[in-house]
Amino acid sequence: MDEKEKISKQVFIIIGIISIIILAIIVAAVVINANTKPEVIKETKEGADITLNYAGESSGLALTDMKATKDDVGMKVDSADSVFNFTVNTDLLEADKASYEIFVTKNKKDCNINDEYLKVYLEKESDGTFNKVIDPMTYKALTKKDAMGVKKGSMVLFKDNVNESKAINYRLKMWLSDKYTPKEGEKVNCSIELGIVGEAK
Repeated sequence: MDEKEKISKQVFIIIGIISIIILAIIVAAVVINANTKPEVIKETKEGADITLNYAGESSGLALTDMKATKDDVGMKVDSADSVFNFTVNTDLLEADKASYEIFVTKNKKDCNINDEYLKVYLEKESDGTFNKVIDPMTYKALTKKDAMGVKKGSMVLFKDNVNESKAINYRLKMWLSDKYTPKEGEKVNCSIELGIVGEAK
């Protein structure tokens, strides 16, 4: 084999390796994209966009082996696996004002406690600090769809009105009511999903 043939063979091998690497990158990108869950819930209304943004794949809270907790203790919990941070962005576009409702939905298949023992709590960020928006509430499902569109079975946490485009940070918490008496060896689990509906005027 002369020198030219050796060089040609080496070039062919290099091109082949590069092609394999490029193909692997493309395949990986397709797989990642296919398995990436949306990180926003968007309500597009005439004249305004109302968007709920959150990080990660979960759109709510899922807790296992929950312990009965007093409200004053549950309100202070701030560990990453016990709170759910999210942002509501309102872009008024052509509207003069907008309203939105933040709601949660209990996942019945993941919860082994009755609604009366599930406590939920919402905070809003102001000047870098999260402060109470509502007092801790017992989960109370709507018996019918409300005027803004939250469906039966969900619970409205908070309604807000805005007259300018802005982003507001919130923090959601939940815990097991201290009125609950677990059976021996029982593990209490529950999860809730967060949602938003809105309207523009």
